[in-house]
Formats: sequence, C-alpha cells, structure tokens
Amino acid sequence: MSDTQKSIQAALAVVIAASAFLVGLNMRDKADLGGAKLVSNDQTVALAAGGNTGRGAVAHVEDRQYVSAIVEMLDRAYVEPIEDRSKLGSGAVRGMIARLADAESLFYDAEAFKRLEAARAGRFEGIGVVTRFDLTKVADDETEGEATKREAAMLPRVLIASVAPDSPAEAAGLKAGDVVTGVDGKWVVNADDILALRKLQQETEDPAKTAAQKAEADKRFIAARKSMVERMRNSMMPMRAQELLTAGTEGSVKVAVRRGRQVIESTIAKRATLLPLVAEGPTGIRFFFAPEAVADLEAALGEKSPVRLDLTQNATGDESTLTAFLGLFGGAGDYGVIRSERPDAPARPLTVSKGRQEAVPVVIKVDASTRGPAAIFAKALEGKGIARLEGKLDEAALVVAKTVRLADGSGYTLNTGRFEGATR
Repeated sequence: MSDTQKSIQAALAVVIAASAFLVGLNMRDKADLGGAKLVSNDQTVALAAGGNTGRGAVAHVEDRQYVSAIVEMLDRAYVEPIEDRSKLGSGAVRGMIARLADAESLFYDAEAFKRLEAARAGRFEGIGVVTRFDLTKVADDETEGEATKREAAMLPRVLIASVAPDSPAEAAGLKAGDVVTGVDGKWVVNADDILALRKLQQETEDPAKTAAQKAEADKRFIAARKSMVERMRNSMMPMRAQELLTAGTEGSVKVAVRRGRQVIESTIAKRATLLPLVAEGPTGIRFFFAPEAVADLEAALGEKSPVRLDLTQNATGDESTLTAFLGLFGGAGDYGVIRSERPDAPARPLTVSKGRQEAVPVVIKVDASTRGPAAIFAKALEGKGIARLEGKLDEAALVVAKTVRLADGSGYTLNTGRFEGATR
C-alpha cells in the first residue's frame, strides 16, 4: 500500500469515527456492567460476571428474561445503591430502539417526550418546526465493509418535516424538506459528506482511470479530507441539532439548511408558538391529531358538505386518534390495512367501529409535509372514495408509529407497519 493510500485510509478512519458518538452508548453500557458480558446463543443468553457465582461464572437465562436478569445483577453488584430502577429500564429501551436503526423508531428522554406530546397538541417550542431523521441507505457493495456500511447508516440527515403556521421558522422562510446542515455555526454530522469522501477515495484507486485522472482525483480527495477534518472539529450530532431547534422559548439559534443545491442561513429567534387544535382558514380547516381535537372538529363540521381540510404542515400526531377522525367523515367500516415486513405477521385491518351514517364528501389539501396520521387519514378517505386530494402525498409518509410513554416520563415511537388504503 502506498503512503498516499495509507494516509487516505487513516483520514477515512477519522471521519468514520464520528459515528462512534452514536454507538458509544454500547461501550458505556459495557463499562457500567463492570466486565459482565451478554453472549447470544440461540434461545439463551449467557451472563458472565463475578459476585456470588464466582469469578467468570456463567448463568444461562431465556432470551425473554435477560433484561430482568441484568437489572437484578446490577441491583445486586453495582458499587452504589440504585435508587431508581425505572432508569435502568428506560436505558435498556433506549439501546434497543437505537439498534433498530429505523428513522420512525426513536427514543425520547423525558423532556423531549414532553415536547413531542406538546407539539401534537399545537404547542411548539424552539423555532416552531417538527423535524425527522432520514437514514442514508448505503448500497450493498462488496467493496464496502459491513461495519462501514452500518456506521454510515447510523448517521441520519436531520430534515424539516413541517413548519408550524405563524412560527419563527415560517417567518424565516424554512420549508418542509429542508436538510439541516448546520446549527449555531457547527456542522451537523451526517453520512452524505462521509460517503462523498469515500467516493473520491475510490476514484483515486480506480484501475480504469489514467494516472493523470488518479492524480487529479487525489488532489480533490486531499482538499475534501482537509475540509472534513476541520468540520469534525466543530460539529454536533443529529439528536443535539434536533434538540436545539425544538427546545426553549428564549434566545435565538443560527440555522443552515440545504434546499436542493442552495444553502440558506438564518438566525431565528425562539419563542412559544401556540396554535388552536382546530382552526378554519382560507385553505380549509386545519386540525391536530390529538384526542382533545375530535369534539372540536365535529363541532366545526356542522352540516357543511363538502368539507375542505388543509393537512399540510401536519407531520406529527397521536396514531390512536385515527379511527375517531375517520368516523367523523366516513362512518363505520374497513379503511385499508397495515402491513409489516414480518413474514409471520398478517395484515391488520384499519377498522372504524362507529361514525356517521352517511359519508361526508371532503377535499383535502396535502403535500410532502403531510405525514404519519394525517397522511394515513387522507389516503384512507381517498381509498373509500370519500375524499379528493389536492396535492401529492409522499408514499413513504404512510407509516404507523406506535407511541409509548415509560414510567420515568421518557418514551419512544415504534414503526409497526405501513398503511395501504382500500381499493374501490
């Protein structure tokens, strides 16, 4: 291997090492276990630890028991008394959700979960946006090591999913789909630039290129490597960027976003943005998918026919309210199915048990910022022939994500399937 190739490999290792911040939780957990090991072995887990069982002894437990076994071991052997065992449980959930590497399955600490619930009811902090993660899909290429592909996939883009009306973000001109590239002058780490650097590296080693072409590629790679090293010295991870955009009601935050090939920078003041659960406007009735909004929407509908709804900038909501809202327009019946990729899981019907006797025709304005419950609601009514959609839905937005609150106030969302509307 040439000196140039060695330097390339070394630089790439530095870049890829950024993903260690995301997987560092695993290393920390190992340290907290004080040398204990979990070794998967088909239907059992071997727990090796010191203590009463003797140094290095191994006890086998069933897979479904291993979490409680770890908690008991920590409670018994940790150097200090464990005052709140619920934190051990939420920590375990955090690690398990992270290992799914799914953009719709996310863990939220107590404060972040509180903000998630508030945004679903129209109460926004920060600059008034809902963000989402977009995981980079790394092509299945034999030249890529499995570890490198896995690490790159764990560095998601931070995207603006929706912008609350009358919010600071709207006044600043942010739009759904913008990719957040910087916050407060720091580069938001993501896999895009890392993969671009790897592509340049591959060009320097491409046997199909001439020596002159390789030399030119080498110059571009060295320049890109230098830029990457500088950005790494002043960077932040995606979860921190999300927090800075969505938390707090005082101060300001400097935001850089990429829209196509254009990079837009703005300094945006934070404040609380409070929106009504249901509001009528020139483009239709807007509402949040919150339990408290069902009665308000029913009152707003009255005897109107047809009804116009505006579900743009509607990217979060309580999935458990779907059937109640569908019942206000289409009545009882099946509206489609929820499918998972598990071969052992049958499709689950989305069924409304009660509602109006006669369907209410509705026109629904949608776009790429219509996601989750709002997107499923629109697609379900369209499939039944009740709704006409103005605009185009993002098919990737039809994800059913279950929301779970844990005992310590933290919580998580879990991708449980994809909605498919009924066919007429």
